[in-house]
Amino acid sequence: MKKLIIMFAMGISTAAFTNENLILNGGFENVSKIPKASSKYILGQARKGWDFGPGPVAKFPRNWTPNNGKIKSSVIVVGENGENRENVAEGKVSMHFAGENFHMYNGANLKPGKYTFSFKYKGSGTVTIGFYGYSVDPATRKGKHLVSKAPMSVRAKPEWQTFTKTMEIGGADWAPGIDRCTFALTGTKCDVYIDDVIVTAVKDSSLNEQ
Repeated sequence: MKKLIIMFAMGISTAAFTNENLILNGGFENVSKIPKASSKYILGQARKGWDFGPGPVAKFPRNWTPNNGKIKSSVIVVGENGENRENVAEGKVSMHFAGENFHMYNGANLKPGKYTFSFKYKGSGTVTIGFYGYSVDPATRKGKHLVSKAPMSVRAKPEWQTFTKTMEIGGADWAPGIDRCTFALTGTKCDVYIDDVIVTAVKDSSLNEQ
């Protein structure tokens, strides 16, 4: 029995390592409430066409940054009596985007390596996963943007779908010197719900050697 318990514990430890979600707040469960008048950045995005909804407070998931768009974004929350449950895939919160386009990125930095990416989505329009590579300038020791890539796009359908793909980022086909990548979600001519964004490192990838 003791041997079985030890093996079970080892299994949990391994699963926790290999299945750890590297995206911060990938389920959008933690939401920031930012007074619009107090944030020059939020006001700037609103002037460019991002609609954070009525009222003086902009609600947006923590660890995600709205970065240009002509879109109306809404935080969808499951009510006490199950309201909105059909528009939330996992947990109690999802994001809804309706309009011409949007671009937002996550606060997580991914090292070059092999990853499995997945997210849930439904509605209409195109949703794309993108990566932005950076390196450190040896002269200034400041981060330098090198290249952006958006290799994975899907067309949304009325029912919930799960997109999953394994790929390498920061490999030989990228500009040399990349030491980290940010993760971005974009949408085009969409009325789409998005939830449960997950990025996990593939075991034995170059990520695990660093």
